[in-house]
Amino acid sequence: REVEIMYKLDHPNISKLYAHFEDSKFCYLLMQYIPNGNAYDLFIKKRKDLNLELISKIIKDVLGAVYYLHNMNPKVIYRDIKPENILLDENNNAYLIDFGCSNYIINGRRRKTICGTPIYRPPEMANDVEYDESVDIWSIGILLFELSTGIIPFQANDVETLRQNISEINISWPNNIDPDIKDLCSKIFMAKPTKRPLIENILEHKFF
Repeated sequence: REVEIMYKLDHPNISKLYAHFEDSKFCYLLMQYIPNGNAYDLFIKKRKDLNLELISKIIKDVLGAVYYLHNMNPKVIYRDIKPENILLDENNNAYLIDFGCSNYIINGRRRKTICGTPIYRPPEMANDVEYDESVDIWSIGILLFELSTGIIPFQANDVETLRQNISEINISWPNNIDPDIKDLCSKIFMAKPTKRPLIENILEHKFF
């Protein structure tokens, strides 16, 4: 499914799959070369050259890629947005990679598979209930929070506490978080998926 989906994708912020082949042990994907590494290594670990303008650009690029996925026919849900899955080129253009958690939403049918990284899961996935593409909106909020602060919004020492904090929207706000980022994250971190903003509404936010 990952290979099938990736062959269908053609967007400037999604890494292009050119070909694939396999031997007796592995499947190999021949992909677009994106030279500067992933957002986690560049910005979360090193906190290197990260400013509000660059954060805004990365989030815009990811929003554009996700908007494209959500408007495909059939709709594609990504389900694994995180800094490790975002590569940067020499001009700091961002690219989504790794579609191993992706799947289709056909005729509005919701999905129930629990996948992705636990700290990026929305309340509906954390509580094992059906969900739609709004899980990607939630994860973009986590990405924005993490890029701007270097930490994750829902802190916990164990899986159950993490689930509770996500379910109750118990956010660990740093004192120095940019007020516009805090406002946007507050709008995204809604327990009820239908209350989360659409991508076009997010792009109209004053942070951008």
